[in-house]
Amino acid sequence: MNIQKFDAFLKNIEESLGLRAEQVTELHFIRQEVEEARRLSQLGERRIALENLLENFLEVSVPLRKSAIDLAEDAFGTRLSSYEKKLIHLHRMQALQNSADRNTIGTENRGTEPVCSDKTPQ
Repeated sequence: MNIQKFDAFLKNIEESLGLRAEQVTELHFIRQEVEEARRLSQLGERRIALENLLENFLEVSVPLRKSAIDLAEDAFGTRLSSYEKKLIHLHRMQALQNSADRNTIGTENRGTEPVCSDKTPQ
C-alpha cells in the first residue's frame, strides 16, 4: 500500500467537491465516505478504506476522473488483488461512459462533471 498515493487520492477528492456544489446530498455522502476512509486509515486499514470508498462510489454512481482512478490504483501498490483490479476497471469504464455523456448535447448543465479534478496533488 502506498500511503502517500492513498492520502493524495483522498485530498484530490476533497479538493474537487466544490465542482459539484449544486448536489448537496451527494456532497454530504462523499464527505462522510472520505471521513470514514480517514478513520480506517488511522487504524492502519488503508487498503480496506480504499476498497470501501471505491465500492461505495460505484454503488451510487459517483464518477471519478482518470487522474483520481490512477491515484487509487497507485495507492494499492504493485500487488492488486483481482477484486481491486475489478474495482479500478469498473471506475475506468464509468469514467469512459461519463466522458461520452458530457459530449452529448444537453448534458453540460446536468451535473455530469466527475468528482475528482484532473489536477493531481503533488
